[in-house]
Parts: sequence; C-alpha cells; structure tokens
Amino acid sequence: MLRARTPLFLSPRLPFVRPLPEPLTMKSIARSACPFLLFVLPVFASPHPPSQQEEASLEELAETIKGGADDTDPDLIRKLANLKSRAALDALVEIYPVMLSAYMRREMLKAFALFDGEDTTAQTAAEMIANAATDSKERDLRLYAVELLAGFQNFGRPFLKFIVDSAADDEVRTHAMRFHIRDPRSEDRAWYLELFQPPTRDEIRDAKKDRKRAERRGDEEAEEAAKIPFPLESLRELAFEALVSDMDLERVLEATNDGNRKIKVRALEELEVRGSSDKAVDVAESLYGNGRAAAADRLVAAKVLYGIRGKSILEEFFKDMTRANVPEGLAVGLADMISEANFDETNKLVASKVGKSKEFDKVLMLRAGKHLDDKKYTKALERALKDKDDRVNVAAMRIIAERGDKEAAPELEKILEKSKDRQIISAAVETLSALYRSDADWEARLANYAKSEDPNVRNAAIRVLGDTRNPDYLPLLGEAIRSADWSTRLAAAYGLETIKRPEGVGFIAERIAEETGRVALEMGQILFRLTGKPYRDKGRLWKLWWENEGSKGFEFLTEAELRKLRREEEVRELREMSTTEFFGLRIESTRVIFILDVSGSMDFLTRGEFLGEKGVPRIDPARRELDRCLAGLGKDAFFNMIFFSDQVTPWQDQVAQVTPEAIADAKEFLERVRPLGGTNVYGALERAFEDPEVDTIFLLSDGEPSVGAVIDPFGIRSEVADWNRNRGVIINSIAVGAELDLLRWLAEDTGGTYVEFN
Repeated sequence: MLRARTPLFLSPRLPFVRPLPEPLTMKSIARSACPFLLFVLPVFASPHPPSQQEEASLEELAETIKGGADDTDPDLIRKLANLKSRAALDALVEIYPVMLSAYMRREMLKAFALFDGEDTTAQTAAEMIANAATDSKERDLRLYAVELLAGFQNFGRPFLKFIVDSAADDEVRTHAMRFHIRDPRSEDRAWYLELFQPPTRDEIRDAKKDRKRAERRGDEEAEEAAKIPFPLESLRELAFEALVSDMDLERVLEATNDGNRKIKVRALEELEVRGSSDKAVDVAESLYGNGRAAAADRLVAAKVLYGIRGKSILEEFFKDMTRANVPEGLAVGLADMISEANFDETNKLVASKVGKSKEFDKVLMLRAGKHLDDKKYTKALERALKDKDDRVNVAAMRIIAERGDKEAAPELEKILEKSKDRQIISAAVETLSALYRSDADWEARLANYAKSEDPNVRNAAIRVLGDTRNPDYLPLLGEAIRSADWSTRLAAAYGLETIKRPEGVGFIAERIAEETGRVALEMGQILFRLTGKPYRDKGRLWKLWWENEGSKGFEFLTEAELRKLRREEEVRELREMSTTEFFGLRIESTRVIFILDVSGSMDFLTRGEFLGEKGVPRIDPARRELDRCLAGLGKDAFFNMIFFSDQVTPWQDQVAQVTPEAIADAKEFLERVRPLGGTNVYGALERAFEDPEVDTIFLLSDGEPSVGAVIDPFGIRSEVADWNRNRGVIINSIAVGAELDLLRWLAEDTGGTYVEFN
C-alpha cells in the first residue's frame, strides 16, 4: 500500500518554505499513526489563565527576548519556557522566527523540549520541533531536532513516523526512522511492513494517474495528497531490522534474495543466529561464491561459513585468497581470518608458501601468518623488508612492530640509511620506535629525524617524541610548531598537548595567532582542552591571554572540569558556526580541494522529490552547490577543484588564494565541465595529495571506481591511508545516487563526514 504525502502541522505564525495542506492534529495522528492515543491522552482544556501580574511579567520577558534576538541570553529563553504555560509557549512560537542564527534556533528548540510531558502544550511544542526537522536550512539543526523529538514521551513516536512518511530530506527521514525502531512495538509492525515492501509498478502507475487527474480538475488539495514521498532504501533496511527477529523462517529466507545487499546480509546473519545451519550455509555459499557481490558482503558470508563449519573451511579460504579474481578487500579479510584462527593445518600452508609467493600474494601470506612462531616465517619477514614492492616492505614493517621482532632491527636500520622512499623511511621510523620503546639512544636519533626535510619522516618522529611525554623535547617541538609545513605544525601541537607543560601551551598560544582555518581550529581545541579558555580559533586572544595571564601561571584542567567546560564550549561553537557549506557539510578549512566526479553517469537524472517525478542531471546540483560554496569562501582561504572521469583535470596545479578574479575563473571552469567517461577516483585523490598545502578534501562521486591505476576500493582505501598516515588530511565525502562503501571508508578513516544525496 502506497502512503500519500503526510503533512506536518505548520503554525500560521511561521514563514515556512513549503506550506503543507493539512495540519497535523490530534485526530489525524490518532487516525493514521497511533489510534490508541485518543483513549490515553487527556482532552485538551484551556490552562489556568495567568493573573494580570503574571501576564505582564511574561509579556515583558517575551519582549526582552524578542528585542535581543540573536544576542539574547539563552537563560532568558529557558526562564520563559520553564513557566510551562500556554501563554509562554505561544510567546516562544512567536519569537522563533526572530532568531536567525543556528545557535539561537537550537536554544529555542531546547526550550520547546522543556514542554514534554505537559498535558496542554506538549503537542504544539513537538510540532515546532518537527517543523524544524523538516524545514531548517542547516543540516545539523535538522538532525538535532529529530533527536529532541525522539525524547518526547507521548508525541515523539507519532511525529517521527510523520517525518519518515513526509517529503523531508532523505537524511532526516532516515535519522527519524533510526530513532523510531529503537523501541519497535507491535502496533508499528504493519507500518514497518509497508516501508519494507517496495511499491509495485502498478501502484506507481496508479499514483501518477491520480495526480494527473487531480491536476486536470484543478484540485490542488487532491493533487498534493496524491504525492507519494520517494521510498528510500535506507528506510527499507531499517524497517527490516525492526521486523527480522519476528519474521517467520520463510520470510527471512526470501529476504536473502533481496536486491538490497544490506537486507540480504542481515537476513543471512539472522539465519545463523537462529541456528538454521543448513539454510544459512546454502545462502552463505551462494553469496560467498558470487563474484559480482561486494567484497564486504562476501566476507560476511565467509565468516558465517567459518562460524558454522569451523576450522575445516579455512583451507578452502587459503586457496581462495590468492586467486586472481578475488578482490583485494576479500583476500585481506580471509588472510586475517586465517591468522586469528591460528589453525595448525593452515599455519603449515602459510609456512610453506610465505616468501615464495608473487606480488600482492606476499602481503597476504605475511598477514595470514603474523601469529606464527616459525623460523621460516621470521626469515620471510626479513626478506620482505628487501622486497622491491613497497606494499610488501610496509606490510612487513607493521607486522614486525606488532610482533615486537627486535631481530629485524638491524635490517630496518639499513633501510633508514639507504632508502630514499619517504613512505618506506617513515614506516621504518615508526617500526623502530615500537621496537626501541623508551630507548634513550633511539630517542636521540628521533630528534634528528624530527628535523628531516621530508614531512612524512619529520611528522612520524615528532609524533613518537610527543608520545614519550618527555619535557626534554619541548624546545624541539617548539621549533617544529613554527615549521613552514602545516602538517608538521599540527603534529607538534598534538605532541605539546601530550607532554602537557606550561611552556608547550605558550608555544601553541603564540603560534595560533599566525594560523587560519582548520589548523587554527585544531590548535584552539588543543588549547581549550589544556586551559579551558573559550577563545577557539581566535589567535590574537590566545596570544594576549598568554602574555597577560598564562605565562604567569595557570592550572591544567582535570577531566571533570574539562567535561563541564566542553558542554559550555559547544554553545560557543554553535554561535561561531561557519555558514559556508557543501551539501550541508560546513567548510572550516582555508586550504581545501573540491574533487568532483564528472564521469558519464553524472549525466543520469536524480530522482524527483516524489514517486514518479523526474529529477535533473546529477551534475546540476553538484555544480550549483560548488558554485554557491565558492561564493562563500573567505578572503584568507586557498582552494582548488579537481574533476575526474577517465582523466584527472585540476583547475590549478595547487590551491590558489581566493580573489574575485580567481572565483570568477573557477566558476567559468566549472561551467565548461561536461560528464563523460569512467570513474578514476584513485587518480583524483592521488593528484590532491600531491599538494602539500591542502588539509581538507571534499570528494563527490556517484559510482564505484572503474578506471585508473587502482580500481579495487579496498586498495584505494589502503593507498590513501598510507599517504595520509603522517599527514592528517580530512576527507569529507558525498555519495550521489547510492551508498558507496569507499566514500564512507575514506570519511571514517580521516575523521571526515559521509553524506548521501539522491
């Protein structure tokens, strides 16, 4: 059954973007969401009217808040809300549109939440929060409103349901659904089933006909009612999660053939949980052997098979992991399973093959045998250090560090002396640091590496020296924080935080005055954690504080003090929130690269807002967002754009400073781009990492990699991790039209944010 668009209540006082035809009333909630509410909620009655003196005091308070607008003390808003009267709520409803900043609107939403549980005002308060969830411009505010709504005693669940069924943006609908299924109830089951079952072609056709008939009649209300919000796969997945534990076995088996890979894998896991071994094995074998399935899903199937069949299947996995047609992510996962199992038979197989394999198979054998206490394996590790393949060298070093094999130290020392590869040298520095932990002679050598011309080597040494917490290295880190390289300055700042001495605070406080963007923000956060001062990225204020107060003495914060101050700092951060966004993601960096997919599929149409509607070419919203974003960059920012299809096309060789001429040229360049060809994600990222100035990347793509030096998503993830190991670049990613594992991994690995746009 298709669900017509379910409108949310809109207060006539508020200028919302999309007026909806039908108000959300208690009757409409009870009729279509939770019928039992009519019987358990009290009939609304007029609250006890305030006295003339109370009314005058309330009006005076409301006028003070309204007059102060965004400069109002939030305590006054809470004071008004805590009156808990209808008059107080009406005043807050009237004040809400006066507040323009995200911070003050958030404070208003928190005030509405204080009415939860009140018999006569809770519904209206929940309506206001629901409106914010569907119509606020700021992504963070929309998501926060959903979280507040989820906490409402009586109205939270029905409003969450209405948001899921509404035309709100996809992320908000999905967020609301996540909260709704935290407490699945029997009365929700029918609705969950509706969400889980995709509409048929006949139902879609009928919905289109209804809309066209209403349009011909000029019946706007009927036309609006016939609009069906697009069914989201994320909602299907969450509905299935809420239903699967109570489904009969036949339905679970049916779900293992679902077109949605997450539903398929979750159904397989459910079969294993229920002890349906034979059926789980059949499904897992089919999925594991499906060469077109995602590597991550095949690995889940392998784990299910291992859980049921035990160690006997590991020999089969050993053979599979080196087959040419097995994707890298699955092969590495199988190797790690074999290592963790530590099974005699597979250990013998690893010992017989380690050191004798070719190319990437050497890495797999090393990973599969890392728990072996075997001379052959130890020798193979040492030989791997001399291998001509960098991946083999680095894999061997990390395993040596994990195992604590000090016998390999002499060979690592030779690498430090002879190698010219910066990735190899930095990996060797990290490995020897793990082997020579607390060794004074090694730390003295690290001090020299901390002055290396290569930033990877330099930053690796600085990080290790900071971890020693030895105050003797304060002067060295104080020098490093003045480096010309931003990543070195940031590495030094984190080292100074770890050592935790007043002199270190002084080094950061003096340096932050020279910083902008992300580096200034992170140094400000470090200083806040150490001192509790609320200056964030305001370098001039930090410098003045140090000169006038800090250098004369201060106390470092305790954990309890820091927790308390963090809550207060959140408020300040909201007040100073950047308004420049790219697909809802705030841009706080002043050294940023935008990487945009312009492959042929970016000419495909987005879906419409409602079922049956056609969208626009995917490239259009990407251009529009980037164009708007460029216009909002500050004068102190540096930026670049890289477009990729088969080829990689940067706008500039490196980040360029924002000027009117640069922005105009960038926009003209953006307009000339046309979608064509394949998806070379690896090449675009490689090109971005060649610029030493960039500290933040925004990556937008609509598909899996299809061309380039590396196509396997796991391989790209591994390469980027190596490039970024001592760099600290943040990657925010936007997946267009589908969930993309690679983009999600890159964001997770680097501390960025992953969003989807359809």
